[in-house]
Parts: sequence; structure tokens; C-alpha cells
Amino acid sequence: GLRAKQAPSSEGGFWDFVIEESNTVDNFINLIGIESPGLTAAQPIAKRVVKIINKKERLNSNPNFNPFRKRILRFEEQDEETKKALIKQDPDYGEIICRCEKVTKKEILEAANNPLGARSLISIKYRTRAMMGRCQGGYCLPRIIEILRENFNLAPREITLKGKNSFLLTGYISDKENKSCQKKKSLSLEEELLV
Repeated sequence: GLRAKQAPSSEGGFWDFVIEESNTVDNFINLIGIESPGLTAAQPIAKRVVKIINKKERLNSNPNFNPFRKRILRFEEQDEETKKALIKQDPDYGEIICRCEKVTKKEILEAANNPLGARSLISIKYRTRAMMGRCQGGYCLPRIIEILRENFNLAPREITLKGKNSFLLTGYISDKENKSCQKKKSLSLEEELLV
């Protein structure tokens, strides 16, 4: 079974699934001691948090909210006929970026162009499986960086592994790189790395 987290007896003895409004910070709700069992309990936990918030201010549901996000189409899972139609519709489906997992440029672009604006390499990895193959990104990583630079106008130092402060590349490679990041990029990543 699950063992509760121990805490000092002065604090109740356990810190497992503590869901309560903070006594010290206004408008802050503590969710303490929730680890892997929290995955299966996520929905009831969220409902309890909504009840706590509802005591202070009225929450109204949004009738237009759609809780289901359309999944990124996996090109590799399609039959040959569908693949041909997709490539005809959008040539980016015809460019394989990750050879190991057979991820296309279109899939990378859709992953990076998500409603949350998540453009870290890990967010792309989890959404597409790129960089998960036997080469672990050795082949596709530079191509993904190039796609992010070209399509989202990101400088190499703006591309992160997991978001804020998880820089993949740091510093200026050259003065040219610095200037090219201030306006539309004109050098390819390989050119900047070689300068």
C-alpha cells in the first residue's frame, strides 16, 4: 500500500495529500505530499481546489471551453495513400527530420506552434517523439534548432532544453551571430558555428 509522508507531530504527523488554503499567504492553496499517486487522483484534487476557490470568489464555467486538444497527426502511422495526400497538401510532411522515429518537419512545426507556446526541445520531444530514437537527437537536434530559428525567429541562445534557464547553447558564437539575431537571421546554424 501507500505510506504516508511523516511530519513532526506538532504539524499533524503526516504530509500526505495535504490540500488546503494557506494560513500564511493569501490566495494560495497548498497541495503537499502528492507524488505518483497524484496522477490518478488529479481530477478529484482539482475539484477540491475549485471548491476552495469558490468559497472566496465565484467561478463561472466557460461554455466555449473545449477540454480536448487535437493530437498531432503521426505521419508514420498513416497508410501510403494518406501519406501521399498529406505531402501533396503540405510538402513539410515530406521532409523527415528525425530518422529514428520518422518525425516530419510538419509534426515539429505543429508541436512548436501549440496553444501554450511551448517551444523547448523537451516539449517538442514529448509531443512528437523526435530525439527519442537510437541516436538520441544526434541527427535531428541541429535540424530542429534550425526549424525553430527559421520559423519562430529564435536565436540559438533562446532555444532551451526545458524552458527558462536550461540553455542548450550559451554566449555569442561570433559578432555576426549577435547581429543576425537582432534582425532576421541570415546565417545558417552551421555557418554561425563555423565562424
